[in-house]
Amino acid sequence: MSTFIVINLHSQSAWTLQNSGVTSNLNSIFFVNRNFGFVVGDSGVILRTTDGGSNWEKQNSGVTTTLSKVWFTSASNGYIAGWNSVILKTTNSGDSWVMSNTGIDSSDLDLYAIQFANASVGWATGLYASLNSLSARIFKTTNAGGTWQAQQFIGYERFFMSISCIDTQTVWIAGELYGTIHTSNGGTTWTNQPTQSTRSVFFLDDSTGWATGDGLIVYRTTNGGTNWNTSFAGNISPLVDLHFSNNRTGWAVGWPSDSIAKTTDGGITWKRQFTNQVNSILNSVYFIDDSVGYSVGGNGIILKTTTGGELTNVKTAISLPNSVALYQNYPNPFNPSTTISFHIVHGSFVTLKIFDLLGREIRTLIAEHMNPGSYNRTFDASALPTGAYIYRLESDNYSLTKKLLIIK
Repeated sequence: MSTFIVINLHSQSAWTLQNSGVTSNLNSIFFVNRNFGFVVGDSGVILRTTDGGSNWEKQNSGVTTTLSKVWFTSASNGYIAGWNSVILKTTNSGDSWVMSNTGIDSSDLDLYAIQFANASVGWATGLYASLNSLSARIFKTTNAGGTWQAQQFIGYERFFMSISCIDTQTVWIAGELYGTIHTSNGGTTWTNQPTQSTRSVFFLDDSTGWATGDGLIVYRTTNGGTNWNTSFAGNISPLVDLHFSNNRTGWAVGWPSDSIAKTTDGGITWKRQFTNQVNSILNSVYFIDDSVGYSVGGNGIILKTTTGGELTNVKTAISLPNSVALYQNYPNPFNPSTTISFHIVHGSFVTLKIFDLLGREIRTLIAEHMNPGSYNRTFDASALPTGAYIYRLESDNYSLTKKLLIIK
């Protein structure tokens, strides 16, 4: 539940807050057309709109894990990738969702991206994280998600966050630690590209593409990845996602809170757009055309613009959580530090602790009486080895847990 306060703002960013009806972290957004769109997030959240975001209805996903990415191949057929090897499929425009992950059966595998080149051929990527092992995975389907086959690539301990399919042969994947990889033969072989760590990749065609890098960096290529140039997206760091409506106009989102940058020269220069919303990272951005676009993030935030994010007079609704919430740490995975955010509604003695997968307590970040409000805590894992860990927010009345990943 949330409390909504309406405030009139003048000459502010033309990004306005939609009423999502949830406070979960939202991770991905996709629109089939101007009216019909989907959002997915933590705790199995799926939201659907049929009126361009004026109203969002919560759908039954059948799972409670984090849902990372949503993609539709038509108005009827769509897919969602999530943690614990989850791939969901709908063939009736989201009225119902069924598991479609045959060939991906490890509960230790968290999927972060999914995209299709056509109605039948698609890829999903993620990270396998057990107590003593971390390694990335690439899966391909040629029968609309009926079955998935693992693909081979050189390297290990990569973290694949994003996929961009040009066609059934040409695919780009963004990966933390080792940058982007590329195939021109449908995934039979993959080659490294000359970029550093990347979180998101977006290609318009065989030649023109972009990727978000460490810090403020945006990589840009106009010759199919043979050469990459760099630019800087304002003071947004880290960058999480980007989307282009044409070869000159694009947007990037990330941290600090509510940060959106826009380019109108193909990514050479960027101008920051201020949204004046609640304090939360933005995880995903999607534009239908040069004017109409959306971005989603923490605290159930869904933002919409009908002016490409350009300044105008707007009426903004601010959503304030009125229930206890523990948000996904950011960045995740990370090295060496990350931020954990949470919200409490009653004053009480609160603990925030880190555990390994065997349940052994590793670190206590908070153990004190806290007043109602929203809080952030930095977790420095410099002294800890690579692996998956659990963090738990607890008081007399609640206990909330989430998983984090350290990659060194």
